[in-house]
Amino acid sequence: MDRIISVTTPRIDVADVLRGFAVAGIIILHSLEHFGFYSFPEQPAWNQQVWDATFFLLSNKMYAIFAMLFGLSFFIQFDNQDRRRMANPALPPFGPRFAWRMAVLFGWGVLNLVFFNGDILTIYAMGGLLLIPFMRMTTRTVAGVAVLMALQPVELYNLLASTGALGIEPLAFDPWSHFGAMNPGMADGTLWQSARLNWRHGIAANALWALEHGRLTQTFGYFLLGLLVGRARLLADLDAHIAFWRRTGAAAVAAFVLILPLWLTVPGLIADPVASKSVGIMLDAWKNLAMVWTMISAIVLLYQRTDAGRRLLTPLAPYGRTSLTNYMTSSVIGGLLFFGWGVAHLHDITHAQSLAVGVGIVLFQMLMSHMWLRRHARGPLEELWRRSTWLFK
Repeated sequence: MDRIISVTTPRIDVADVLRGFAVAGIIILHSLEHFGFYSFPEQPAWNQQVWDATFFLLSNKMYAIFAMLFGLSFFIQFDNQDRRRMANPALPPFGPRFAWRMAVLFGWGVLNLVFFNGDILTIYAMGGLLLIPFMRMTTRTVAGVAVLMALQPVELYNLLASTGALGIEPLAFDPWSHFGAMNPGMADGTLWQSARLNWRHGIAANALWALEHGRLTQTFGYFLLGLLVGRARLLADLDAHIAFWRRTGAAAVAAFVLILPLWLTVPGLIADPVASKSVGIMLDAWKNLAMVWTMISAIVLLYQRTDAGRRLLTPLAPYGRTSLTNYMTSSVIGGLLFFGWGVAHLHDITHAQSLAVGVGIVLFQMLMSHMWLRRHARGPLEELWRRSTWLFK
């Protein structure tokens, strides 16, 4: 891979913008879902359209962008340390340090489960450990595994099983029993009672749900895409890659136009329920992939090529720089607003009102992020994570 002269990679502002965009979308979705507490009142029919439209635009796309940027950050950290070792061969390899960093992230996820049963940090931490050997693999190998993840290997297996030709059974997962076991804590429990249920069931619920809906393989595939984006410097050197982002955006729009009608129609034409579900998950993943690259390309081009676009998007950068802080504090805010142990009970508000609450949380956090970064180099939890990473010499 190409090396650059500086010892560390300068901060990539557009990556912070993308990260802020993704985290804002994740938090808005969490608010619409009442932070995992699926208790909704009767409401006007048009509120279902609010739900459907928001999920169509944001669901699985924001997590995908966030996962791609996780892979990019992984590459940048490893690459910076590799170049430091070139200057000072006595320095230890970064792999064990990054593994410890993922252990700390897992701890953040366990803490987040106190307040929110849909935590993704534990999943990211485990996936991050699997990323380490890919740093030394060839670009062709990394790209090949990313493509395999995009093809949805779990669903391919279930498709083969549904034919009955190989004598194998479809893979079955049961996340809902775990989610159901956590509901009493959110509805009527104290914070401690809710936390105990979340610790007991939360990691299993999220992992099994991710397997059942293809999210687990998708996430790791996006990690690898982020690694490839870092190697090719597609975000670090935007001026040299504007043509790439134009072509990528156009190809992504074309792919979306092609896949959307297939996603809407093909699963319903398949009689076997296992095959229908698997084809639906695969087409949904590919539709989302097209939408993700459309969004990323649009944001990159707006940010890099138009002054108005940069002015519009720049406020998202501080929000992205404090993404861990914002993700975890949103869980606390959401728990306080929606759960039985909180100061208010908003589980009976409509989808439109829940969407407004989510936007309000994001705007409040954006203001706090701007104020904090005026005096500090990093967000509070980002600084703790950095110090914890280098706790041991």
